[in-house]
Amino acid sequence: MKTNRWSIGPGMAFVGLSGAAYFVAALVSPPGWRFLGGIASPDDISVYLAAMYQGVRGAWLYRPPFDPTAASPLLMYTLYLGLGHLARLLRADLPLIFHLGRLLGGGCALLIAAWWTQTLFGTAIERRSTWLLVAFSSGLGWLLALIPNAAWQARLIDLRLPETSTFLALFTAPHFALGIALEALTMLGLSQAVTSRRWWSWTIVGGLTWLGLGLVYPFTLPVVYATAGAYVLWHLWARRSLWKRAAAVALLAGAIPLPFVFYYVGTFFFDPFWQGTHVAQNVISTPGIGWLIAGYGLVLALAVWGGIDAFRARDEKWAIVVLWALINAAALAMPITFQWRLANGWHLALALLAGRGLSHGLLPWAMRGPRSVWLRRRLADPAGTLRRVMVILSMPSTLMVALIGVRIALTERGFPYYFPEAELAAMDDLAGQLSFDDVVLGAYQTGNVLPAHALCRVVVGQQFATLDPPSKLADVRRFFQAETSDEERRAILERYGVTVVYYGHWERALGKFEPKTASYLQEIYQDQDIYAYTVKRSPKE
Repeated sequence: MKTNRWSIGPGMAFVGLSGAAYFVAALVSPPGWRFLGGIASPDDISVYLAAMYQGVRGAWLYRPPFDPTAASPLLMYTLYLGLGHLARLLRADLPLIFHLGRLLGGGCALLIAAWWTQTLFGTAIERRSTWLLVAFSSGLGWLLALIPNAAWQARLIDLRLPETSTFLALFTAPHFALGIALEALTMLGLSQAVTSRRWWSWTIVGGLTWLGLGLVYPFTLPVVYATAGAYVLWHLWARRSLWKRAAAVALLAGAIPLPFVFYYVGTFFFDPFWQGTHVAQNVISTPGIGWLIAGYGLVLALAVWGGIDAFRARDEKWAIVVLWALINAAALAMPITFQWRLANGWHLALALLAGRGLSHGLLPWAMRGPRSVWLRRRLADPAGTLRRVMVILSMPSTLMVALIGVRIALTERGFPYYFPEAELAAMDDLAGQLSFDDVVLGAYQTGNVLPAHALCRVVVGQQFATLDPPSKLADVRRFFQAETSDEERRAILERYGVTVVYYGHWERALGKFEPKTASYLQEIYQDQDIYAYTVKRSPKE
């Protein structure tokens, strides 16, 4: 793949837009508070940092820390465990490595998108405009956001959900970014393996990146398997001479990640803890058709045009892109709780098709007949101007996401964006007295942050990673209220196997319970107004 100098400027703009909000947030932290690292989905970053902390401590298997259940360690969050090992080697802060991973993952995704444009398009101008659509395009959320309707604004997926667009995915977290890169490279590998003389090496590339996708972003594995199967059927219909090779490539490449498919199916659907947290509670449904159209706007319209054009031409090099977009669209209607998780990477396929729709559909249509005469009278370069206008009109939601991020950094002053430095220091100090056998009871804010600073489990933390969080939150609030009896407090401690009670800023705000007066608690840590107590299992009054 050739390096294009023209992409340096847009690439720097992309890095600036995706990193500006985080840089500003780190600079303007309130006095005595520290930026936790998250702007988009700020609660979720606690899960990623907790996995990274386990990597810092040498783990390659993830142990769920946000619930008192002693679940078995699993091959999960592998990317973040690896980033934790890197942080240990570099002796760097976890949020810094997290964001470096996000930018590197985004860079990989954009490089592979450029590789795709080199494969699909014959001219430089087509490749450039398509790459810009991949990197910066989004939907009509920016326009609908101007309507003062809270219910509407909550449904603007191109401003809220990271799986919706390439930029928003890369703005949010490393696994979204790298997941897009691996999915796109897998599709490219499958396509090249069928048409290239070096089919064996491309099959291995496709299989290994497919395996990497299973480790980084397993939600889209069904999309890749279904697309590979449809690709074989397409050859049986349109290119019979290649269907046997297509079948061999799909079977050989798909066999490499297959053990992980069974591993994840067994884990997520048959293990009670993982089924309860990452499936039953991980509810993120596909929005209605109207919101999908609004979420993709001009890109979707051009993608439909380009897909129809490629289908009519039976263009071999475009076949897998068309199938990828169609299969992904169908997968979003699967009867599962986490439907929208499958959308990660769909925007890249749509943007590639939109590039074809722009170059082979809209522009030729506009430059025919009376339309061409009208445009040539008013514009020196009508085709080039129309191309630029279409690309620019696809960008406002992306710019709005970046601006909203900066606004959050400047205006939000507390949790989940910032946390008291004294509390974080206390957690670091307390880490030496905790192990994964310990269950810590504290407020939700404490439970959300503590696992990124200490190896332990908490009673309640990040909402998707805690079983039945409403009941646990109610118990935590009841524990710290002054009117709660000691008998009821002991029952709560016993119910969750609590070994340590944390008492700091957030716990004090829940009620007027004074842990120093409780005979069943023994102080093990104190710094300023932050305390930790071990639970006496057989208290004597």
